[in-house]
Amino acid sequence: MICRTVTEDLACAILARSGIETIWRLHTAAAAVYQIGNPGAAAAILEIADAAERAWLRGEGSRARL
Repeated sequence: MICRTVTEDLACAILARSGIETIWRLHTAAAAVYQIGNPGAAAAILEIADAAERAWLRGEGSRARL
């Protein structure tokens, strides 16, 4: 898997370990963190979720599980 940024590296590593459900879990975690008053952390988590989704759509997620 080829990732370009630290965020993409982290997203790809999480995706490889936990699969596509990672994307949903990250979005859920971002919502929870936002609700308790930390929008900065929520934005960071969403950035990782988006990077994981992009990796999955490029086909890197399927190779990560092999």
